[in-house]
Amino acid sequence: MEIINDKSYLLAEIQRLRQGEPPSRPSLIFVNRAQEMRVLLDDAERVMKTKTGVARVIIGDAGMGKSTLIYMLKELLFERKERVAFSYVELRGMADVRPSELGAKLYAAILENLEDKEGLSGRELLTRVASRIIDKLAGFRDRLVLRLVGRVTRRLRERVAQLGGYRHALYALLLLAFDDLNPIAYDYLLGLRGLEPVESHAIVERLGERIPWKLEEEKFSESLLAVVRALDLAGYELTVIAIDELEMLYSWRRDWVDRFLPKLTALLSVRLESGSPCYFLLTTTPAFWESDENKSIRVRYPFLYQRLRTTAIGPLSALTREDAEHLASRLTNMYRRVYGDAALMGVDERTLAMRAYSAGGGAPRELVTHIIDELEARVLR
Repeated sequence: MEIINDKSYLLAEIQRLRQGEPPSRPSLIFVNRAQEMRVLLDDAERVMKTKTGVARVIIGDAGMGKSTLIYMLKELLFERKERVAFSYVELRGMADVRPSELGAKLYAAILENLEDKEGLSGRELLTRVASRIIDKLAGFRDRLVLRLVGRVTRRLRERVAQLGGYRHALYALLLLAFDDLNPIAYDYLLGLRGLEPVESHAIVERLGERIPWKLEEEKFSESLLAVVRALDLAGYELTVIAIDELEMLYSWRRDWVDRFLPKLTALLSVRLESGSPCYFLLTTTPAFWESDENKSIRVRYPFLYQRLRTTAIGPLSALTREDAEHLASRLTNMYRRVYGDAALMGVDERTLAMRAYSAGGGAPRELVTHIIDELEARVLR
């Protein structure tokens, strides 16, 4: 673990851990998942090299570190690669969404949560992509018409359409380059709303072509493919899309699960496209993945199960006693750098780890919780 001496930063990280949130620097608590991480990083390298997508499912019970594994992957990719776009979507945050709307909400969340290592995200990131597309595809005449008349030439439209995916999603992306149409085009691209007549007229004036008044749900998969292709042209070597906690669907009625899983499968088809450097990651519990119960993925939608079964990672194992000691040492050092040696005097890291291990049974989340509780009692007494 790298040494961080910024006390205010570490205090903020400790506060996140107190509240049960992952630290912004997952390496602070990341232990014993080197083998799984190697697989994920190898996947990312293969996608960037072949420009063909990959999908994996990470399986593990609650608290076993599935989310931390994804956060750590993002941290490592942003540290090692210059041009990666990463979207993390937690399905638990959509628990109150009606099942009939979840496909649309998931697609919109994927685009809204896209970010890069520079901190650009959502509309800001896609606006940059639009500008880069114009820079790469527009010729002298195209630029002249854009600058003097404020319109997109037919030639530029045709070049953009050749990227692949849903043509009108690419056109909406292109319109993000116009300040006055930017928020309209962004909402349209995300499928959040349809166009008002005056907006539709303004788009025809700028684009030179009418687009459907609303992005329909059956086009989400093609639209996502279009965005990934556009990111690739804009210089992003890899797009990672992580969808966490599929098991939240378990509380749904079976027919709702049956309606959603085909939509998810359609979105996953993006990764199969040649020339589409997209890496999909899904996480779920063993019970929802392949139990004999009639709401598991294996039982309710074997097509998706068979497609992902061969690339599944896990179930993630519990941490060992040695891992617990390693984790206790990391967390104790964090507290020591914030509160000073005197506050931690007499703390035996091994004893702390063994008590946490006995209480938490090797589950990473439980280990962190118990260690934090004991350290808090020590420094705040």
